[in-house]
Parts: sequence; structure tokens; C-alpha cells
Amino acid sequence: MADTEKLTFDELITHWAQEKPDQVALEQDGAALTFAELEDRSRRIVAMLAAHGVGKGDRIAWLGKNARHYFELFYSAARIGVVMVPIGWRLAAPEIAYILGDTGAKLVFIDEGFGELAAKACGELDTPPEIIDTPTAQREIAAAPADTFDGAGANDPVLQLYTSGTTGQPKGVLLSQGNLAHFTAWCGSCMNLNEHARVLQFSPLSFDSSLIDIVPALIAGAELIIPNEAQRRDPEQLLALLRRRCVTHAFLPPALLSILPLDQPLGLTQLLTGGEVCEPHVIERLAGQCQFHNLYGPSEATVLVTHRTFTPGDSNRNIGRPIANSQVLILDEHLQPVDEQVMGELYLVGPGVSLGYLNAQVQTASAFVDLPLPGGQSLRAYRSGDLAQWSADGILLGGRRDDQVKIRGFRVEPREVEECLRNSRLYRQVAVAIDRDESGFPTHGVHSVSDA
Repeated sequence: MADTEKLTFDELITHWAQEKPDQVALEQDGAALTFAELEDRSRRIVAMLAAHGVGKGDRIAWLGKNARHYFELFYSAARIGVVMVPIGWRLAAPEIAYILGDTGAKLVFIDEGFGELAAKACGELDTPPEIIDTPTAQREIAAAPADTFDGAGANDPVLQLYTSGTTGQPKGVLLSQGNLAHFTAWCGSCMNLNEHARVLQFSPLSFDSSLIDIVPALIAGAELIIPNEAQRRDPEQLLALLRRRCVTHAFLPPALLSILPLDQPLGLTQLLTGGEVCEPHVIERLAGQCQFHNLYGPSEATVLVTHRTFTPGDSNRNIGRPIANSQVLILDEHLQPVDEQVMGELYLVGPGVSLGYLNAQVQTASAFVDLPLPGGQSLRAYRSGDLAQWSADGILLGGRRDDQVKIRGFRVEPREVEECLRNSRLYRQVAVAIDRDESGFPTHGVHSVSDA
């Protein structure tokens, strides 16, 4: 059997269609899609994209909730080097318009119920993308030939994720196949992920954490289990799905884990979390019933840079140590390494460091830096803005060098909120402060003086 960790998306889909044609690739609401069916539909999608003039290096966007349709498009686009741009369906039309304009997307695929929002966003653009709704896409895919094509290379960009910035506009992080392959190769061996595993796909598709579900499962030939909207919203229904479908692997955010009924085992063998800190009682309860992994890594470093397997009594700010082939540097303001138990800023190095921000040279130059090495050499690194210190037990997070916070998994820049409020021209003065609830978790506080 081929070493799947070294295969491109194109080679992976072909490999599993040949090796395990009847293996289920994903299941949603009881409807299964096998690898053989994925291979056939993927080839037809590639032909459909070509009929719309979309090829290597172009961008297509996705606005919707149907994860199965998104996966088919993403896997297919990645095979030929077309960059996928998932858009959060909760965004307003001006934000969607900005992303579509920034990417220059040729097509935007939409689910049922998103036509009005997509039309409004595209109406704000001088050169809008073509809008393709689900019924139209399905008809065109069915009619398209399952032709052969030239696959993309390992260094070709395949995904663009948008994250918040301090200027009032989101920034597009560009990821290559090589970026994704880096952390997924580590996932397979560390988390016993193989073709017998069943992986829950829980994270929103526009979140970077969704990659922890999607890509490793494809590489391993595992089955993706996709919950419906009711199961995503209701912890009891989600738990019932985990147990009924015998899910083995799941990434669940700390905010959800804090409200899940934990009186009975989840039934998982591998539980992954990250993005913000877990409450101590969650660690205490779950670390004893399964392998409980705490992951750290921003979008700019392809989601995953450090890892720790929680044990009962662990600090909720312990993010462990770098994964294979990654490097974490904790530096002072003079870019010199700090001693153990001394706070410094995290710089991330390795093949997971992304290609940078799209159309944002100033921000890219500020965040993606070349660290000087002896002999005139340099090391490309991502400056995370996170403060941390080395300990004998791993890396302990300690806050930010700026005022960015995470609220329910979202990066929030107070300056960005202030900028947007000022641009509304409804207020003479605006100040955004970060308050904290009784548990110490951040919440927003907005103070304003209006002209009324």
C-alpha cells in the first residue's frame, strides 16, 4: 500500500478509490458516499469547473451549511490546484463582498437559502463572481464527463481561510497542499488514525479547526461523520450521534466541552480540543476516559504546531511541545531566546508556516519574519503574538503582546471593533474593552458616546 502521507489530494482520492472502493468516505444524515463514488463525482466536478473557465490558480468560494457538498468541491478543487475559499455563513453581505473581491473568486457556490445574501454581496462588486446554487451545481455535475486531468503539485495553494485583522478587514491566509500534509502526517501516527476510524466533522467549515477533521481523515481513508444542524446545537443529540455511530475521533472546542453532560463516557478513543483554554473540571473528567489532546496552532501556521496529551490535574494553559518537524521559539524583544520560566513571544517555524496573507504585503511582512541565523542565513517564522514560557512540562501560554482575545473560538481584535463602529459615523467616541466573566473568560464591553 502506498505511503498516503506523501500523496497529493489527487493521488489520495484515486488511491482510496482503488484500494477501498466501497469504504465510506463520509456520511451525512444517513446518506453515505463511498470513495469510488467520491472519485467519480470529483472527476465530474473538475470537468464542471473547467466548463466555467476555472483552472489551476483560480479561486472558488463556498457559502452554505451542507458539509457534503463542500467536501466534494474542496477535494475536487484541491486535485487541480484551484483554491477553495469557505465563507462563514453568519457573515453580513459587506464582509462577504470584501472576501469575494479580495480573492477574485470566479464562482461562488451557495446552499439553499443563501441566494439573497449572495446576490446582495455580489451586487457590491464591480466584477462579481458567477453564483451557482446547489440544484444547478448538481445538474451540471451529473451531466459532466468523468474525464482525466493533470493533478496539482504539493506546493500549490489549495485553501484560503479568512481571519480577523486590526484594520477592520479580515486577512486571507493562503495554505498549500504541503502545509496541510505536514500536520496531517503527524496526526495519523500520534492519534492512531486509520481506515477503521470514524471521525466527527464538527467545526464550522470556515474555521481552521475544520482541517483537523477533513484532511487527516482523507489521508487515513477514515470515515467522516457529519452531524446535522440540530445535532450541532444540542449536546444531548450530539452525544447520541457519537455513541450510535461509534465515532472514534472528534475535535470539540472547549466551550462545547464545558456544557456537555460528562456523567457518562463520550465513547471516543481520541478527543481533540484547542483554540482556547479548557476549564479544569473538563480536563479532570475527560483525561481519564480517553486520549485527550490539547492542540495549539493559528491559521497562519496551518492549525497545528504543538500538542499535549492532557492528564488529570494538568494546567489548562499547557500546550505541550512542538509536533514533528515543527519548531517553537520563545524570544524577547531583541529576538533572543528567553530562559526557562521567562515570558517571551512565540515564533513558529516549520513546513506548516503558510504562504502568507493574500493582497496584504504590509501585514505579511509584519507577521512572517526572517529570523537571522549565524553565517548570514535566516529562518522564516510566523510571529504569533502569543506570550508563553518554557517549563519542564511543556509550553505554558501567558496572554498576548497585543489586546487580541478569543471569544468562543473567534479571534476578536478590539481595535477592529472600534474601527467598524467609528466607520458607522453613529458615535463621536468609541472605546472597546475586554471584560471577563466569573470564570475568567473574555467578553466584550463597548463604551460609546453618540451624537443623539
